[in-house]
Amino acid sequence: MNILITGGAGFVGYHLAQYHAKLGHFVLIMDNLFKMSGKLDKELETLTSQPNVRMIQVDLTNPIKTLDIPMQLDIVYHLAAINGTELFYKIPYEVARNNLLMTLNVLDWLEDYKVGRLIYSSSSEVYAGGEDVGLLRIPTTMQ
Repeated sequence: MNILITGGAGFVGYHLAQYHAKLGHFVLIMDNLFKMSGKLDKELETLTSQPNVRMIQVDLTNPIKTLDIPMQLDIVYHLAAINGTELFYKIPYEVARNNLLMTLNVLDWLEDYKVGRLIYSSSSEVYAGGEDVGLLRIPTTMQ
């Protein structure tokens, strides 16, 4: 299986990459390494040194249509996002804009690939940061 994980240097992405690598899947990690000042930490360096794991440092807020991956992707996990409640409150427009741009650029890029499954993960900021906002019932089935 060929797995792509955007935001693969983040907490969830790293552990997901580690899981798939242990299963013997080929794992391609895309991340801008912003939170790491552009450098791999020791754990990520160890993970990416495995023969079935590759890392591409890329800023997904820019179009990536010309990026060529010579393989079929079975699963794409789109986890890349600016996270952190502090940033969301300090610069909400920039956070929302950049997260939207990353998603659109990944979707545009994937148009040229046959992807078995795309899994999108949101951010914890959508859950009101632990504040009690009451109960909102949302239907989970179509009628």
